Amino acid sequence: MNTEPYTLAENTAMTFAARYCHNRNTGGTFSLVHCLIQNWHRLNLWTQSQILREAYNEAQYNRDDWQKLFDHANYKPTEQ
Repeated sequence: MNTEPYTLAENTAMTFAARYCHNRNTGGTFSLVHCLIQNWHRLNLWTQSQILREAYNEAQYNRDDWQKLFDHANYKPTEQ
């Protein structure tokens, strides 16, 4: 298992991939969430926070898939 941290470009690519899935009813969300869970430790904390926050607020489809990521990250959104 690769434990090397992602580069800035890789962190950015994962953020963009998540954004792509937010408003599409596609199996890509399942694949992306699986990849994020497997490589969560490689993302920097800022990217982790951004992906979780945006998915919670913006994802309209595949909420069960996103919930797996929220559970993995123990994400508890705060009231805004």
